[in-house]
Amino acid sequence: MVISRTDFYHLVATLPEFAVRYREILELGFIMTQKRIYGFQGFDALEKVKWIITNQPHFLLRVSNKMAASYSEIPPSTISKIKPTLNQLAYCIFVPVGFKYNEV
Repeated sequence: MVISRTDFYHLVATLPEFAVRYREILELGFIMTQKRIYGFQGFDALEKVKWIITNQPHFLLRVSNKMAASYSEIPPSTISKIKPTLNQLAYCIFVPVGFKYNEV
């Protein structure tokens, strides 16, 4: 299903329920971004990857290593070095069924 930008903002302007839901989504996105930015300041590379797996478990499966490195503020070479330790992380943190580390 596709909606144009004009129609979307018309719904936001005319339907209070739609506007409330839209604002909630924006607020959640902002909160998640702030947690990531401020939380990552004190994390080493492995802790950043743990945070991503815990809070956004499918993220690493959906994006390239280059994008994951940019998001997590980790050099791409470090992402590659961390991959072998991801299997060990599976025993330390909750990971949804179907998450395959060897595809990261």
